[in-house]
Amino acid sequence: MAQKAQLETVALLHLLEWNADDLVFDLGGGVSLRRTVGSDVERLYDHLCETRMVDNGEALWCPTHIHLADQAHDDLWLDWAGPYSVISRVCNTITLCTAVPVRRARLIVGREGLQADRTQSFVIYEQSPVVEFLAAYPDSLDVSAKGITARGERFPALDLEHLQAIRTCWQSQQAMLAPEGSSTHRVENALAFYFYAWRAYYMEQVCLNLAVGLESLFAPVSQQELSHQIAFNMSRFCAESAGERRSTYRAAKRFYSLRSSIVHGGRARQHDLFAQTPEMFHRCSGILKRVLQDSALVESFGDEKKRRMVLDGWLFGD
Repeated sequence: MAQKAQLETVALLHLLEWNADDLVFDLGGGVSLRRTVGSDVERLYDHLCETRMVDNGEALWCPTHIHLADQAHDDLWLDWAGPYSVISRVCNTITLCTAVPVRRARLIVGREGLQADRTQSFVIYEQSPVVEFLAAYPDSLDVSAKGITARGERFPALDLEHLQAIRTCWQSQQAMLAPEGSSTHRVENALAFYFYAWRAYYMEQVCLNLAVGLESLFAPVSQQELSHQIAFNMSRFCAESAGERRSTYRAAKRFYSLRSSIVHGGRARQHDLFAQTPEMFHRCSGILKRVLQDSALVESFGDEKKRRMVLDGWLFGD
């Protein structure tokens, strides 16, 4: 009986520079990040653009790609664009580790190796209009009373430090998903809504999804004074000094005012929405990266009893 051909997939990532000496960086479990420039994948992509008019016949700058071996595919592999596919979880991890959304991802899928005549190719992400504002924060986002301008965008480069952080965060997620009856649902929920945030089309949607993610981690046991307690818990988690805690607390309170305006039937001021949401996206990226890099934090946020103990400790100074 003939052996079934192995499935192989790459996801070309637009404008994500490769700045590491190694050409391949293994994340584990058949998933790796790789440099596209000079590779067979780049030649295949150029060929598809030329012969099939992929991307209107003009190859885009995709210096990095994700590679999935056959064993990395799961039951959700056809739902590539959803938050729980392997590709989306890798892209989410890259985004939170760089604090810059993955702008575009083109899949090339095939069997028996990635031969041009045996592949399918399609786009699962396109850059939304709000990405330039998220990617401009903090250095290139000009905020004034007259308006908000994204002077330029950050285009991250994956150096060894970034790649190691991505691997640590990825393997932490894999460990979360492995045990039967895992109680890390709050962390998983925060990651899912973080994904929805940077994939959103409008800034109001980014705002609401980030708020849900923050509530997954920092919502109090009691629902009284919700915004105050989330802001307080977030400030205790993120900041060391009193000044940093005060700044984080105020930023979170301002952000929750926006959230409340949208949720309760009002209309958030566009100036405030575009000024404050990119800042909170940047803060959320740092929060999730810190949680995933520390297994003790994953456990504390995932277990309700331990999370309550952490929140009570912050509240009462234990």
